[in-house]
Amino acid sequence: MKDAGDVVGQGAGGVRPPGTGSRAARAYDASMGLPVPSAADSGELPTEVRGRDALRTAAVRATLAPSVLRTEPWRLVLTGTSLEVRADWHRRLRALDPAGRQLVISCGRAVLNARAALADADRAVLVERPPAPADPNLLALLSLLGEGGGDPSLARLAAAITDARTSAPPVVAEEVMVPPSVAFLRAAARTHDVTLDVVSEPGQLLLAARLSRLALLQQESDPACHAELRAWNSTPLEDGADPVYRQVMVILGTSRDTRVDWLRTGEALQQLALEARGSFSVHLLPHLIESPLAREELRTGMGLGVHPQVVLQLAPPVSGPATRRRRLVDVLSVED
Repeated sequence: MKDAGDVVGQGAGGVRPPGTGSRAARAYDASMGLPVPSAADSGELPTEVRGRDALRTAAVRATLAPSVLRTEPWRLVLTGTSLEVRADWHRRLRALDPAGRQLVISCGRAVLNARAALADADRAVLVERPPAPADPNLLALLSLLGEGGGDPSLARLAAAITDARTSAPPVVAEEVMVPPSVAFLRAAARTHDVTLDVVSEPGQLLLAARLSRLALLQQESDPACHAELRAWNSTPLEDGADPVYRQVMVILGTSRDTRVDWLRTGEALQQLALEARGSFSVHLLPHLIESPLAREELRTGMGLGVHPQVVLQLAPPVSGPATRRRRLVDVLSVED
């Protein structure tokens, strides 16, 4: 495990698979006012300009990441050959997310989007996640290593990023849905040093339902939680907290419980969500994690040997409306 920095890219001989969504990406860039050089012109641009454009596009893709209660709790800073992903602690949910775990996980999802966009631009990247930074707001630093070497396993996810949608309410089906290629999803999570456990046994689902009710009752009895839910135009059930689980559940966990682990969990979660696009939908159940009692009983009752960080429900694919986003000027800045 390398917390300080991982080199991302240069996989599979640097070959980018076809159909990574360059047309969709160019259309989105044009709509955002970003420079969109033609394929013929792109090779004529100075290397520094191409790198800066790739970073700016990656920053815009990062802002499309889902976040807890749509708080979008990040700030992005472009600095020459790097992109900083920073926490915006003013947007933390103090009652619903007292430790800031959900905020950091949300930022991790933004980091994965940026990594996928840079891979789609055929860029290898050094990803640094400071474990104890002098700047407590800095969560990740993505630095370009030069042209070529983009990771194809991330590049192929870039097209799904432009199709950002709000999660629809969970679907309660008559039969348990088994996600395709659990082994593949587990292997993808492992690349982020995150474990993936599937919960489908009736007894385990009943335990999850009991703990969910417990956690929801705790939220309902807390005026501060109600105030935050109202402030962000949400309800306790909006994020998929259906007390009756008939769908497969997935638990993402880590061997440690640090801020870096939370960030990596967000990256793994976002990769899973992008991999799932069109096959099944993902609904988060954060109340099971942010209740200390429910989280501990979940860990012991499921026999997990890790710290549970995310509990999510898998259901048939659904699509909600496009999500309204913060203005770029409020989240993205450029430093020379």
